[in-house]
Amino acid sequence: MEALKKNKNSLLVLLLIVICFVAYIFFFKDNGSLTNTSVQTEEDILRSDVVTKLKNLESLKKIDNSILKDVVFVSLKDGSLPVVVESSVGRGNPFAPIGTFSSLLLVIPAKSAL
Repeated sequence: MEALKKNKNSLLVLLLIVICFVAYIFFFKDNGSLTNTSVQTEEDILRSDVVTKLKNLESLKKIDNSILKDVVFVSLKDGSLPVVVESSVGRGNPFAPIGTFSSLLLVIPAKSAL
């Protein structure tokens, strides 16, 4: 009993070291099976995305493009009209006080579709 009283500090330090070691093993030790099975790396996600897109592109090779050579399709004419829009854009000086006349007014003509 006297030996316990004399070595009380040493036993407490030893007990604290053992508790810290057990806590380290329990909380901080990396469990390889958990990370390998449930978490994908960014590289794996990108790789699977690229493979999916390549499969989609390969399916486009199977599209029948004979409709583009059909007489009816070739005879179609473009009947669209160009849109001409001229609009004034705001005030000449947007920072001028309201009620003052600004002689500069921006007019931006629309580009011709021809």
